[in-house]
Amino acid sequence: MKRIVIAYWKERDLIPFFKDNSVFDYSQENQNMVINKIIEAGFSAMLRPNMGEDKDTLLVYIDKGRFGQS
Repeated sequence: MKRIVIAYWKERDLIPFFKDNSVFDYSQENQNMVINKIIEAGFSAMLRPNMGEDKDTLLVYIDKGRFGQS
């Protein structure tokens, strides 16, 4: 992994620290920091390795609940 990309599932700007499509260099410390900030704010996180062209990216989605469809 080379980077972490933060994206919101439905609603935007739930956590002021993370804007939609924020990018961080990948490290275990950064991954833990991102997950901890999401959980501390009371939201859900979904982590997925990017299966597209850029396979060195960890995608982290933020949602209020269960990542349902509208």
